[in-house]
Amino acid sequence: MGRVFLACCHQLLLREKPSSFTNADESIRVFASLGIDLQKLQVSLSENSLSLQWCRDVVNLLRKMHFHLLCFVQKSEPTMLWEGVNCLEEYMEESLILLDFCNCLKSAISGMNRYCLLIDVAANKLHDEKSLSSASSSKNEIERLERESKNLYGIEIKGKDLNLFSQEICKTKSRDVNVRVICAVKGTMSVLCLLLFSSIFYPVSIKVDDGLYSNFPQLKLFSVSLRKLVCSFFEGLDGDNKDYTRPVLVENKMVESRVLNIKDQASRGIAIDEKNYLKSIDSLKNKSVVLKEGLERFESAVTELFKEVVKGRKNVLGMVTAA
Repeated sequence: MGRVFLACCHQLLLREKPSSFTNADESIRVFASLGIDLQKLQVSLSENSLSLQWCRDVVNLLRKMHFHLLCFVQKSEPTMLWEGVNCLEEYMEESLILLDFCNCLKSAISGMNRYCLLIDVAANKLHDEKSLSSASSSKNEIERLERESKNLYGIEIKGKDLNLFSQEICKTKSRDVNVRVICAVKGTMSVLCLLLFSSIFYPVSIKVDDGLYSNFPQLKLFSVSLRKLVCSFFEGLDGDNKDYTRPVLVENKMVESRVLNIKDQASRGIAIDEKNYLKSIDSLKNKSVVLKEGLERFESAVTELFKEVVKGRKNVLGMVTAA
């Protein structure tokens, strides 16, 4: 599949004038590679549940796209305008959105880590008391966990703090390939960010803007891969997604199911099986560990993206200062 994508991309790029790219072969490799990465994300969603590992892969793809966007910008003149589009300004706008989004993700990660700590405390307390003779204490601990879980999802103010939903995506009718490239990259990065937002916070509507790709034959296969990825994402979500208080990540779902299981057993009071009850508590602690480990790896990827964007902005500002 990857070789077919590369071959088609190669043939299409060759139809453009040689002056359209400073290095046509490099551009072929970039678009082919990014397209294959999109395909891998789509296949991963089709074969596996939506997880923090998948979110980490999306962040890594954002890092890759940022790298190529930065390289593209650094090869341009600081004051160059392509039919009204200043690539340096476009980069600074996009990079600022990425930084804001990284901070938003870090805040969410912090909240989920806090939730894991509360699970550990509650699980230890429930295990020590066994809650067989302390039904009210068990009920209070479980209700506390449920409240904290709901606080992690569906807070719409988080979305309003971002430019993610209101940014003006670079659009142009220009036939200049350079302009189309930067617009397509920005539009694609926006879609990836919205996929992450839908995974961590709550599902939002995501549309692939055909206008970014329709007049750019080199990106036809690329846009098809992006559209398939978005479709696979929503096909994999449970229900109609109107309940914004429900988690969609598999790690969060596993923790939530254990909390509900313990709640169900505790509600039966002295009639519950103590052995199974304690086993359920241990299972909750284990799933909390899985969630924490996934958060650590995801946070590491977000931190790396943040650092690279900060470094990229400094480099571009240096270009402007030296001009």
